[in-house]
Amino acid sequence: MYHSINAEQLPEFKRQVERMREIGRIIPLDQLDSSPEGEKAFAITFDDGLRSTAENGLSFLEEMGVPSTIFIPSGCLGKGPHWGTDPDHMYNQYYHDHHETIVDEDALGKLSSGIVQVGSHCVSHRRLTHIPMEEAQRELEDSKQSLEKIMKKPVRFLSFPYGDYDDKILSLSRSSGYVKVFTAYPVANNHPQSGFLFGRIDISPHDWPVESWLKFQGAYNWLPFVITLNRKIRLWIS
Repeated sequence: MYHSINAEQLPEFKRQVERMREIGRIIPLDQLDSSPEGEKAFAITFDDGLRSTAENGLSFLEEMGVPSTIFIPSGCLGKGPHWGTDPDHMYNQYYHDHHETIVDEDALGKLSSGIVQVGSHCVSHRRLTHIPMEEAQRELEDSKQSLEKIMKKPVRFLSFPYGDYDDKILSLSRSSGYVKVFTAYPVANNHPQSGFLFGRIDISPHDWPVESWLKFQGAYNWLPFVITLNRKIRLWIS
């Protein structure tokens, strides 16, 4: 799970992609369920639909023929990422460039449909569990419909803003027509929604080389168990 890829970060991003290709195979999200057992495979995703990502990261991947998916907040096209100034946002370190914007409709429509897949990041990048269910449903459905109109093809994948979801949001997402949904944290393979809900590992060109190498090798696979334990403790305390 990447966010911004500015021009200064592009060389390290290229090195990270090359490391992935040395270790395993980079696949589109469509193939997450069909990758042979025992094969090391990677799926590259970008949250927030930032212009720097499209101009640098996606351009490089398209040139190399490497598949990826970019998740777009449909109501923010051409605007700045308002959530980047939120001091509580765990990924605000990626928004050091105050001139960063989301891709506009024209740029989005020009993305290569063969290599780059477009997914929904809802409409306005709100925490779905913090708003009424009716509003959450509109966030899910309106974004899907808007992006499908622009791309002229089905939008089947969803990334939850802030990685925020619960069982009700998962149910709404499925009924809204999404076939795979993604959070911002690792998810255990035995999760009840396995095959529909997928976890991710956050990565950035800012990562130290050894840090990104460990992520590629699966060294962070223990995180789902820690996250599950943490949630249980918080529920018990509350």
